[in-house]
Amino acid sequence: MRSNPVVLVRHHMTGYMLMGMGGAEYTALETAIALSKNGFRVYLHGLTLDGPYKLAQLAKFYGIPLDDIRFGLGDYSDPDIIFNTSGDVLSGLADIIYFHFPSSLRTDIYYSGIRGLLKISGYIYSFFNRLVTPISLKRVKLILANSSFTAMLVEKMLFRRPVIVYPPVNLTGLKDKPLPREEREKYVLMVSRISYEKQPEKAILVAKILKQLGLRNYRVVLAGAIGKYSKIVMKRLIEYAEKYGVKDYLDIRVNPSREELIQLYRKAILYVHPTEREHFGISIVEAMAAGTPVIVPINSGSWTDILSRNTDIGLSYKGPRDLKEKIRRVITDDGLWHKLSINGHKRSLFFDRTRFHKEISAYTRLVYYMLLGKQ
Repeated sequence: MRSNPVVLVRHHMTGYMLMGMGGAEYTALETAIALSKNGFRVYLHGLTLDGPYKLAQLAKFYGIPLDDIRFGLGDYSDPDIIFNTSGDVLSGLADIIYFHFPSSLRTDIYYSGIRGLLKISGYIYSFFNRLVTPISLKRVKLILANSSFTAMLVEKMLFRRPVIVYPPVNLTGLKDKPLPREEREKYVLMVSRISYEKQPEKAILVAKILKQLGLRNYRVVLAGAIGKYSKIVMKRLIEYAEKYGVKDYLDIRVNPSREELIQLYRKAILYVHPTEREHFGISIVEAMAAGTPVIVPINSGSWTDILSRNTDIGLSYKGPRDLKEKIRRVITDDGLWHKLSINGHKRSLFFDRTRFHKEISAYTRLVYYMLLGKQ
């Protein structure tokens, strides 16, 4: 028995290279940080985490202090535990799997906005996972999922109920006292990777709603990371904005720095999340931490897990007409705005990254003792 058990955290996802940085890479980093802080010797190995420069670059993007990175890089040959944080078979056999989304499910069912080459790639990816996952599951001692939404879909596919561990959320700079409404700017914020599967075209819908409501001084700010196909997406967004006469209502911020993003959260009058079937939604919690009222799709893990289906914390929408009514209510009703701001801020604190660090370390230690008992 080693005094400092070795954990190999494996994260092999191609999505980052095609679609841009997202919550999966962030969670992989935080998993390695959590375990290295709690008595494990950790090595991180992944397609997008392949060197100190790349690691430092991602840490800066996610606002993670460089002092937190106290683990090695590379494919350690004899680990005590292998932790697959990607949830797909490209990461190989593992003792623990953490699902962000059901990798064996057809991608266009989960991400209805996906199209073109990404859709074809998604078919191949999900088919490959369906073939190989049953083999890789033979070794797995613990399956984790990032939300009840993901857990439900994983259970339908694998006939095993995952344990839910909500993703980490970095609230540094966000959980300070929120700005009052009168100090905020007149824009509706949407934070999402600017890629087909995240449905960024919802920004055009929100812009049209602002115009229909006669809110001439308001605009939509769409902020997010970009990937290989994001230029095509942004070009189409601008074309749609011109077509519907809402170009003056739309502002796209590409790869904002962490500092810029924090200020966008803090000064927004409202946050609207675009992605239906969102498994969790880290950006939603970040907006809530800044005291910004949120409106999320009703068919998502964000409504179930983050907001607990509680309209005192945040609102949900089902379709364009419903979204229009919810935006009108939040912007015109000061009492509702303040209630959602206060309660959303309080709720967000539960999801702070320190909670994730404790939970993920406790489950990893449990699996380590299980493996020791079988030796």
